Amino acid sequence: MDVICQAIVDATFKGSVILVLFLLLIRLFKIYIHAIDKQLIIQAVSYTLLFGSLIYIGLFLRSICGNILFGNKDERSSMVSYMFGKYWFAPWFYIFMYALLPQILWVKKFNRSIISVTVVVLIWGALALLVTIVSIGGYWHVEWKIILIYCLKRTLIYLVLLSIMYIILSRRKKQLKPASPNL
Repeated sequence: MDVICQAIVDATFKGSVILVLFLLLIRLFKIYIHAIDKQLIIQAVSYTLLFGSLIYIGLFLRSICGNILFGNKDERSSMVSYMFGKYWFAPWFYIFMYALLPQILWVKKFNRSIISVTVVVLIWGALALLVTIVSIGGYWHVEWKIILIYCLKRTLIYLVLLSIMYIILSRRKKQLKPASPNL
């Protein structure tokens, strides 16, 4: 279950980076796509980020409770070392990036703006890159097939989540439209 939830969180944030950059290019070059409501897709990205954030908060709380309250001595020691050890900043950056930063999107004014979604995604991307570079150190050798399969899985997960959010929001928007009076 943890692996599935972590895959959803990972796909949500990394997929949003790519989609927001794509939306910025569309806006920059003033490209108009008739089939897509840009305002609705921005809102869908916001809600997808919030969904991923809530899943991350649940995973983090379960991990803390599971390891500290119900874990054995080694698990408790491992969790304390993770939170306050050599790379103490990494879990706190992750908490900020995945749990706290997207919470600004609960504000209606922010979750409908491409600028605020872009700021959230860019701050997330910069911090994720920083933590990855510092944490990995000299271990850069990875097989490209594994990376490609990983990216394809995450892309599929993100597209499914985003499509569900977009469909829900578009149906909700249609239901909220006032009925035209019959004259």
